[in-house]
Amino acid sequence: MSVPDLSVVIGVYNAERYLRQALSSVLEQAGVSLELIVVDDGSTDASSAILEEFSGKDNRVRVVRQENQGLTKALRRACAEARGALISRQDADDLSWPGRLQAQAELFRNDPRLVLAWSRSRIIGPDDETLYETDEPVNRAEAARDLQRGFRGPCHGSVMFRSDVYRRVGGYRAEFRFAQDWDLWLRMVEAGEVESLAQILYSRRVSDGCISAFRGSQQQRLADIARKAFQARQRGESEAAWLELAATVSAERACDSDAARQSRSSYFIGKCLLDRRDSRAVRYLRDSQRQAPLWWRPRAALLAARFLCRDKHDDGRPEECHPLPVSSREICDPMRTNSVRPDDVSIAIPTFHREDVLIDTVRAVLALSPPAGEVLIVDQTPAHSRAVDEQLTAWHGEGSIRWIRLPRPSIPEAMNHAMHSARGTVVLFLDDDIIPDRGLIAAHAGSYDDDRIWAVAGQVLQPGQTPRPHSWSVWQRGIWRDLNFPFNSTSPRRISNCMAGNLSVRRARAMELGGFDENFISLAYRFETDFARRLTNRGGEIQYSPEATIRHLQALRGGTRVYGLHRTTCKPDHAVGDYYFALRHGRGWETAGFMAYRLYQALATRHNLRRPWWIPLRLIAELHGLMWAIGMARRGPRLPWTTVAAAESCAAARSLTSDDHRLPAAVR
Repeated sequence: MSVPDLSVVIGVYNAERYLRQALSSVLEQAGVSLELIVVDDGSTDASSAILEEFSGKDNRVRVVRQENQGLTKALRRACAEARGALISRQDADDLSWPGRLQAQAELFRNDPRLVLAWSRSRIIGPDDETLYETDEPVNRAEAARDLQRGFRGPCHGSVMFRSDVYRRVGGYRAEFRFAQDWDLWLRMVEAGEVESLAQILYSRRVSDGCISAFRGSQQQRLADIARKAFQARQRGESEAAWLELAATVSAERACDSDAARQSRSSYFIGKCLLDRRDSRAVRYLRDSQRQAPLWWRPRAALLAARFLCRDKHDDGRPEECHPLPVSSREICDPMRTNSVRPDDVSIAIPTFHREDVLIDTVRAVLALSPPAGEVLIVDQTPAHSRAVDEQLTAWHGEGSIRWIRLPRPSIPEAMNHAMHSARGTVVLFLDDDIIPDRGLIAAHAGSYDDDRIWAVAGQVLQPGQTPRPHSWSVWQRGIWRDLNFPFNSTSPRRISNCMAGNLSVRRARAMELGGFDENFISLAYRFETDFARRLTNRGGEIQYSPEATIRHLQALRGGTRVYGLHRTTCKPDHAVGDYYFALRHGRGWETAGFMAYRLYQALATRHNLRRPWWIPLRLIAELHGLMWAIGMARRGPRLPWTTVAAAESCAAARSLTSDDHRLPAAVR
């Protein structure tokens, strides 16, 4: 019998419901020679008969039977039987997407230093409901660093590794009944390089029987022990004490009842579906409430579902909430369109005092696939370093970018200028210190599938953040609505806020609103929220699209950092935007409450409490900012296009200008 390229190993215990799908998803993989080793860990349902059926029909399937000993020992047995140079994992209720094994095996063929690889995963529910999708590191260094910190790891079933390295590092260790995967990854990262594929190639199923549903606390403790053992090895110390502790924790018996465990599992599934405004959440939340009647969380989530899911029937359709009416004017509006192509998108990057990070950002933007129709750099920096100036000049000369220089710094003014100068029907504003997802343009363009959508806000991952499902309070109304929306959420929805660092707008609609209010100066805090509120008040909608992802680097130099950090400086610049926003959009006591909360947040910081003498200075700065905001509110907003006619006139004038489309303020 010929030796296969890789061995796929599966541990099975009472998995009859999904086992056929899991096995078929592996055996239908193309482009690789494989064997499928399945360890039946003492199943008492029909799993044994299903395995017998598959092994009888396909000689690539090898079934090993043992008494029930747990997943770790089942995997140790399967890996010991493996003959391939590569070993790939698969769980008995999960699904490998077409091309997964070939794509991962190709990585190993191309680089002998690689010891471990995985892909992004889609987390699904018992009935294949999409719960959320994982995010993966952008490069190998980040992947290794995340594993070492226990920050973000692969789904166990999505990994592939070299069999010789697996045996050299000791394989799955019996001391870890759970979290055996983390223990193995931390030893493999010491033996070579690791890599994650950016595409989703695996579906991990969450159900009542998954380990994280009934042994989550124990699993987390063992994962922490695995990291402690790794740190001990890094210091050159013995890990024996940690292995002994792992064996002790593994031997502990679960103290929760079956009903409590099932309630937690049902609640998690329901909560993820609720975050996606999927009406199927109601069924799982009701199950959770029935299994644990005294637990308050399912009741609160069910209450939220009444507000967030229009459809109360379990027909499986995700529903939108809070729909905005479509006016008769909008129906016949020539600016309406249901289709936006990537080349209809103009990228605009306002920048101020950024150097190398700006060049890295522009280079990444130019590499996006599909590309944007044009890239505008709206530069407010008085003078760049020679290298940066030469690179921007070269890009501008070859037509890769349009480099526009403005004489003074102002974020709203720069964005308005870009909107005026853009040729595309959609303008995508990006920060100047980001790493964009390769499909960013397509994700933004594809989100304009409804004419009521006037803007799309993309996912923004700050340093240390990962995408995760979030809930939002149904009690946030008025001025507080979506004010603290988590932009690392994996849940698409309509929102009333946005972040200007990853925001696209229908150009004509935004100009009809008047553009961005240029009263927001310096840091321009809350200027994008002001724009969002004006947009929704006019009947438009903002779609939050987690597929449109950027990583914000928060560069330490340049940008708003030139005004200092808001927690450690006493400047009214940090306060004026909040107060001006409250005066513009708050009502009565709501405005007073918002301002009081702003003042409390500004004064009751750790920095101020450790330095009490700082509090009077900060109070003076806050009052200065408030007076400043009152003066601006009395004068009214400063919008470059104050009427629809003005916006249309400006758009018509733009079409008659030269290719550079520059206002008089531009110097390049």
